[in-house]
Amino acid sequence: MVKNMDMESASIMSIFTEYTEQLDGSKGVIILTLSILIFMSYLTAALKPGLRLIPGPIMARLTYLYRPFRIAKGDAPSFYMSLHERYGPIVRTSPNTVDISDPAALPIIYGISSKFVKSTFYNAFSPVFEGETMPSMFTIRDPVAHQALRRPVAQKFSMSSIKSLEPFADECTSIFLDAMRDLQGQKVDLGVWLQWYAFDVIGAITFQRRFGFMEKREDVMGMIGGLELGLKYAGIVGQVPALHPWLMGNSWVAKLLTAQKFVEIADPLRTMVNITQECIDDYDKTRDETHGHRPDFLAWLRSEESKGKPLSNRDMINHLSNNLLAGSDTTAISLRAILYFLVRNKSVYKRAQQEVDMADGDGKLSPMITYGECLELPYLLVKHHSNLYSPQHKSNKI
Repeated sequence: MVKNMDMESASIMSIFTEYTEQLDGSKGVIILTLSILIFMSYLTAALKPGLRLIPGPIMARLTYLYRPFRIAKGDAPSFYMSLHERYGPIVRTSPNTVDISDPAALPIIYGISSKFVKSTFYNAFSPVFEGETMPSMFTIRDPVAHQALRRPVAQKFSMSSIKSLEPFADECTSIFLDAMRDLQGQKVDLGVWLQWYAFDVIGAITFQRRFGFMEKREDVMGMIGGLELGLKYAGIVGQVPALHPWLMGNSWVAKLLTAQKFVEIADPLRTMVNITQECIDDYDKTRDETHGHRPDFLAWLRSEESKGKPLSNRDMINHLSNNLLAGSDTTAISLRAILYFLVRNKSVYKRAQQEVDMADGDGKLSPMITYGECLELPYLLVKHHSNLYSPQHKSNKI
C-alpha cells in the first residue's frame, strides 16, 4: 500500500510542477509550497503510527471530513455496517478514528475497569453557562469528575424515587389519551405526539411544570425543533471536535449566528439553560409553604439544600437542564420504537392486548397502569426495544 501511495505522490507532484511552470516564479513557488504542505499533511495523517495498517477506505485515511459527510448524508449506521462486511471488525473511518464491531470488545471498551474514556466528540453537546462550558453527566469525560457530579443526585434516580413521580406521568398520559380520542378517524403523526408527550412528562417530573405541547398541539417556543437541529449540529461537528470552539462552542459566535436574520439558527443548549433558570426563579419566588411535599427534581434539590447539602446554582442548572436535553428525546425515541414494532407485528400486538384485557378483567390493573402492575404483565413488559432501535449509539471513546 505504501508503494502505491509513493507512486501516486510522484504523479501528483509532477502535475503540480508542470502547472507551476506556467505561472510567474513567485506565484508558482507559493502555490507549489502550499500544495506540498497540504499533500504532506494528508500523507502524514494516512500513515499515522498505530493506525496505518488498519484497513478502511482511502479517503477515510486522508481527511477528517469523511465521517461528518456520512453523518450529514444520513446513512452512517448502514454504511459503517457495509464497511465492516468488507474490511472486518476493525475499520479506520478517519485519520485518528477506528470503528469497532465486535461483541468481545464491549467489556474492554465499556467495562467498569476500562481505561478508555469518552472522546472530545461530547464537547459539542455541552452547553455554555456564564461564559464557560458546562459538561453534564452525559458529556463529562473524566470518570472521577463524573462520579463527583453524579453523587449529589444519585439518590433521586433510584427506582423508589422515580416511582414517586408516576402521578406526573399519569396526568400527561390522560391528556395524551384524550387527544387521541378527539383525533380519532384523522391522520395523526404519532411520532410527533410521542415527542410532545415525552417533553411534557420530563418537564413535569423536573419542575412540576408541563410545557403544554399536548394541550397547544404545537412545538412550544420551538424547543423540540431547536433540539433536533442542535443534535444534528453536534452529531456532525462532533466528528471533528476541533471545529466546535470556533462555531457554537464560542459564545460570541453563537450569539452572532443566532442573532442574524438571514438564516434561522437555533441554540437549543442555551435555550434549555435559560428555561431551567426561569423555572428555578419561579420556584424561589413562592413561599416555602406552597411547595408542600413536591417530589419533582427541582423541589427535591432545594429540600436537600435545607438539610445541609448545598448545591451551586451552576450544578443545579446543570442537572435540571440535562433532564430536558437528555431525557425527553431518548424517551420519545424509545416510545416510538415500542409502538412501531407493536403495530407492525399484529400477532405481537394481539397477544399484548389480550394480556392487558385479562389482567384488567381480573381487577389487577388501575385506570392508569402503575409500574408495579406492569411487572405482573410478563409479555407486555418491555426491556429489549433498544436492541432493535437504540435511542443512542455506543459512545465514542479514546
